[in-house]
Amino acid sequence: MKKVELLSPAGDLEKLKIAVLNGADAVYMAGKKFGARAFSKNFDENEIIEAINFCHLYGVKIYITINTIIYDNEVEEFINYVDFLHKNNVDAVIVQDLGMADLIHKIFPNLPMHASTQMNIHNINGLKYLKKMGFTRVVLAREVSLDEIVKMKKEVDIELEVFIHGALCISCSGECYYSYFETGRSGNRGSCAQLCRKSYTLYKGDEKLNLGDKYLLSPKDLCTVKKINDLISAGIDSFKIEGRMKSSYYVGLVTRIYRNKIDYDIVTDTDIINMKKVYNREFTLGNLYNQKGKDFINGYRPNHMGILLGKVIGYSKGRVKIKLYEDVNQEDAVRFIFDDEIGFHLNKIYKNNLLVNFALKGEEIEVELDEKIPKDTLVYKTIDKKLNEYIINSSNNLRKVAISGDFMISKNKIIFTFIDNGKTEKLVINNSVFQAKNKPTTKEEIKEKLNKLGNSIFVFDRLKINIPDNIFIPMTVINNLRRNMIEILTNNRINQKGNYLKNYYKFKNVNINITNDICFEIKTKEQIDYILENTNYICYVKDYLIYNKYKSNNRVIYKMPRINKNNVIMGNSLISEIGEITNNTISDTYFNVVNSYNVRYLHENGVKKVTLSYELNYNTLNQLITSYKNRYKESPNLEIVIYGKPELMLSKYCILNTYFKKDKCNLCKSNDYYLVDEYNKKFPIRSEDCYMKILNYKNINMIDKIPELKNIGITNFKLILDNESIEDIKLIINKMHENIFL
Repeated sequence: MKKVELLSPAGDLEKLKIAVLNGADAVYMAGKKFGARAFSKNFDENEIIEAINFCHLYGVKIYITINTIIYDNEVEEFINYVDFLHKNNVDAVIVQDLGMADLIHKIFPNLPMHASTQMNIHNINGLKYLKKMGFTRVVLAREVSLDEIVKMKKEVDIELEVFIHGALCISCSGECYYSYFETGRSGNRGSCAQLCRKSYTLYKGDEKLNLGDKYLLSPKDLCTVKKINDLISAGIDSFKIEGRMKSSYYVGLVTRIYRNKIDYDIVTDTDIINMKKVYNREFTLGNLYNQKGKDFINGYRPNHMGILLGKVIGYSKGRVKIKLYEDVNQEDAVRFIFDDEIGFHLNKIYKNNLLVNFALKGEEIEVELDEKIPKDTLVYKTIDKKLNEYIINSSNNLRKVAISGDFMISKNKIIFTFIDNGKTEKLVINNSVFQAKNKPTTKEEIKEKLNKLGNSIFVFDRLKINIPDNIFIPMTVINNLRRNMIEILTNNRINQKGNYLKNYYKFKNVNINITNDICFEIKTKEQIDYILENTNYICYVKDYLIYNKYKSNNRVIYKMPRINKNNVIMGNSLISEIGEITNNTISDTYFNVVNSYNVRYLHENGVKKVTLSYELNYNTLNQLITSYKNRYKESPNLEIVIYGKPELMLSKYCILNTYFKKDKCNLCKSNDYYLVDEYNKKFPIRSEDCYMKILNYKNINMIDKIPELKNIGITNFKLILDNESIEDIKLIINKMHENIFL
């Protein structure tokens, strides 16, 4: 079988070390800034150097995530940080921001770049584009199926990395604005509030629909350990485990189990149970195997399920009586799940009214609890203390580096040759071999001393001793020889010469035509008819049937689908993904452009108008435009959304199809379904090519800000229509005219 890379997460040094010891081929981690897990502990610069050295000592690669979008006032710090990483021999950086990727490749051409999953690469055109741009690897969107991966690998010669275990985003490739619009915490900046894990109610119009589940957007966790052979056969280069914010127990155990599956094709039912103990929201094969509905979603609970421990069979005098389905030990953690939830550590366990340290499957126990728990309540074990102790204790000295050695005597000199990773080293010791007067030194004694490698990572898989009879070598000489060998081998692994190179940034000259467009993204035929007949505005049309009818009108521009399965590229279109970049296109908000370098990159590569991210405010907009003008001595051609309901997320998962169980339901076409959150906000559900869209509950409305925006250099304005009537559109246009002509 092909050798594949097992890539493990590291939220801090402890997790990094346990990932390495349990068999990771590579780890991914972040510094204190620019990583997409801002709430993980992460690494300062000294810890990064320690982490790189530790990984390289074991022959493990280390990738640093710098996969957030970057604002103009951060670019200098960002590039200095990349310079630090490159100088310290990091093996690759993982990038989301297209402008920063271009900058890195121009300044540090020898530094490998991996495209973050948040670039939303799901087709062959995206892979081809990123390869041409200088990327060595692409972390595919989690929505890509195994069949699609097989085709991609045959078509494009670039490394592919795929998530194989852990948490899933409900939104395509994590391209989600929900957290930003609702809390101000940007998922594109590593601060996602995980609103998909909250409870929701589905409404049809004003009618509340009782679905039985509350967590309608919360996916199960991915687990593909039983399918690894399929994934290897597909040609995937790197298997990625999610979990930088998970525990050391999770990182160690999951890494070890996948290592055993990859190397020995072994996975047991106990392995699956143990992975559930360290973390699960129930398991799914995810989009890799086109899992849908309740095979994909866990509407029951949004957090760690653990394993089913037992059932409540009674409550009396402050004690809950439980029938056990699994063994339990003191200091395990349990959770009772009923209308409410109660969880705690088991400090005291009673069996037959006696305190015990453990109890076995099938037995009945009692635990102290002030609150009465209903009979038949299910009890889950969420922490297994003994399993956690085993994971940590058994990780020590689990991984060793095999070396070979030859010890010989020649002309009363010790010649010790040792080989590690194909590199040969030699130590020669003079004046340390004597004629034995009493007891001669034996081969066994030398071998024993050389094999005492203690806490070093090295172990001999071959050690040949060739000495004459009747000689004496002081054991201190052998000990020093062993210590010198360890030092040389360690330095060789840590201090491998890097490939550092730094160039000066150069940019191309481009001729940008500054336009002054008002653009409506329309939904219905009635809307486009009104706008074309009564205004000189541009119409972006996402319904291809409508576009095809009006495409001869030069004011009608096709809006490409967010997920382009057909690998179509069209000039003079509104594009949403990297593989569609070509001449005479307009980039949509989903490029997440927040800096002037990204704008320039897109202009240099044929994009005539750049729609900026929702996540820019007045000050950061001003910074971007000022930086662009100062650096390039010209103005950019920019568009922003000033009206409409932003698309918070696009998902391959569909609530309506899940709970109404229809293959071709078309229920979303009614435009009458809503998700309602705990604050009674109504989020419309829409559809695009059978992908579910969740819109914001309210409109952006910055029409009255047009004069201020024009003043700082925004010349194009976009309005997104949903169910607006012709009367609504008239009011919007009148309001716009009041502000445009101020």
